[in-house]
Amino acid sequence: MRRRKLAVTNDSYIGAVPHEALPDDLICVLFGCSVPVVLRKDVIPKATANEVLYKFVGEAYLHGFMDAKAIVMLVKGIRKVQDFTLK
Repeated sequence: MRRRKLAVTNDSYIGAVPHEALPDDLICVLFGCSVPVVLRKDVIPKATANEVLYKFVGEAYLHGFMDAKAIVMLVKGIRKVQDFTLK
């Protein structure tokens, strides 16, 4: 748990996130990544009006989202796909 802190999501999931993570950051499961990640909206977007840029904060552990469980939630319609543009 070095450089990590405990986090509880709005949906009451518990996990460990990077020490730099903030309350408004997103914990996401990106296709192709082996673990969930923490993303943060760019403070000064350099994108178009319809696009929001996100910054990679670090890897996370989120109980209930490991070992492809997020994909099962996606198939069942519990979670949805969202596109992110990383800075």
